[in-house]
Amino acid sequence: MITTYFPLITWGIFWLGWAVWGYTTRQRVQVQQQTDTSWYRRIHVALVVLSFILLLNPLPLLFNKPFAGVPHWVHLVGMGLMLTGMLFGAWARHVLADNWSGAIQQVAKQTLVTRGPYKYIRNPIYTGILSAALGTALYQLSWSSLTGLLILFTIYAVKISREEQFLQHVFVGYPAYSKHTWRLLPFIY
Repeated sequence: MITTYFPLITWGIFWLGWAVWGYTTRQRVQVQQQTDTSWYRRIHVALVVLSFILLLNPLPLLFNKPFAGVPHWVHLVGMGLMLTGMLFGAWARHVLADNWSGAIQQVAKQTLVTRGPYKYIRNPIYTGILSAALGTALYQLSWSSLTGLLILFTIYAVKISREEQFLQHVFVGYPAYSKHTWRLLPFIY
């Protein structure tokens, strides 16, 4: 029974912690410039929620039925990737500290972080979350979870592009930083 709800419980704890962490950060920083419009932010959040509903398969639909004949080790690899991705994303968020914002915006005293995972990857939070989502899709392995993963990857690809355009205007050193780091996955993208 716990294995059935493992991804749902794990992601629930992850997002609850992330929300509390984001709220406490938000209380400490002052927004100076924001490029996210309210409609873009609402659509982004709605699509993220939709992708996780599909990814986690909580609804009893035929689309959610797990693929038959999948070896047990695939589910174990998925579980490991899910947990590792969450930890990696949380570590990246910790390193970013008060420079983090859920929206595309500049905050007071913001600096370009180039240490920890940011030394090699420009968007390690997304790397962690997408890795965890891939692990969840492997764990669940259904058309629904694969569709949710595809939607999430597309959403984050768009957001990464928008964020990087914004950061090029905020930080003079961002173009140089971009030249020697990977966008999302080392040696791939």
